[in-house]
Amino acid sequence: MKIIDISIPLSENTTTYPGDMGFSIRYLNSFDKKDDDNTSMIEMGSHVGTHIDAPRHVIPGGKYINQIPLKYFFGKVLIIEIPDKFNYIDVEHLSDINNKIKAVFFKTRNSRLKYNFPFDKNHVYVSESAADKLIKIGVKTVGIDYLSVGPFGSFENMRVHKILLENESIIIEGLNLKGVKSGIYNFFALPLKMEDVESSPTRAILIKE
Repeated sequence: MKIIDISIPLSENTTTYPGDMGFSIRYLNSFDKKDDDNTSMIEMGSHVGTHIDAPRHVIPGGKYINQIPLKYFFGKVLIIEIPDKFNYIDVEHLSDINNKIKAVFFKTRNSRLKYNFPFDKNHVYVSESAADKLIKIGVKTVGIDYLSVGPFGSFENMRVHKILLENESIIIEGLNLKGVKSGIYNFFALPLKMEDVESSPTRAILIKE
């Protein structure tokens, strides 16, 4: 059995989506100050690093992260690798998905981007038509290897989120799929059990038997 960590490390240098809050840590107690223990305070946006979007992110009245059934956060996942020449994921890339597959992660050229570099506005994303198709097939968990499932700074970005989330599929963004080959894996990506929050960081892993 092989366990593969597909999470982005969190630090003050971690790439964030423009306008989102990043990650910071402050020590309240520390050994450096001759305290008896290390005690820290963490401040971060809910969409920093590897994270899960719940419907409430873009759907008024949608479910918060703690209201999503746990079955969407683990199980079998199909990883599909998209050739570098494509700027977005379209219907033609979904031919290997059948109605038995409930989770799909997309590996693109995004996986070669550094997680502590400035945000790349030209990242590969999921098209509206592909999002529609994923819903029709019955996929309930959609993951991608960058900080947004949709294109940067456009109406389509919101539309892609809404297509998936209004049908109560969840989105996992910020996956680190560098070095991961296409195929079927087991995955675990549990959110924190926070109430009334639209997104949560996750420690995502793959397991290959």
